[in-house]
Amino acid sequence: MATIRKHRDKWQVRIRRASLRPMSKSFALRKDAMEWGRQMEVQADRAELPSDPKALERVTLGELVRRYRDSVSPRKKTAATETIVLNAFLARQICFRRLSELRTEDFAA
Repeated sequence: MATIRKHRDKWQVRIRRASLRPMSKSFALRKDAMEWGRQMEVQADRAELPSDPKALERVTLGELVRRYRDSVSPRKKTAATETIVLNAFLARQICFRRLSELRTEDFAA
């Protein structure tokens, strides 16, 4: 459960879960703090939050694409075509970047 407390002139929310790093954020309004706390708890319950943000530093986009190509793609009807497209994508510079370094602009470019 989220813990909400008054800290100086703001409301601070702390969320602690066994499998996740503690999260905290400050808000001017208590209502906003409560809403954010509920949203983060729902995401944590649905396992939508990364359990270890450091894991993003160890994995490249190319590794994820290769894993997808080798495990998911073969089960599709269009496996041969998709494999060709993914192999071409793996040659791009973006596939050598760590997931923690990727930004929206990288995909737009």
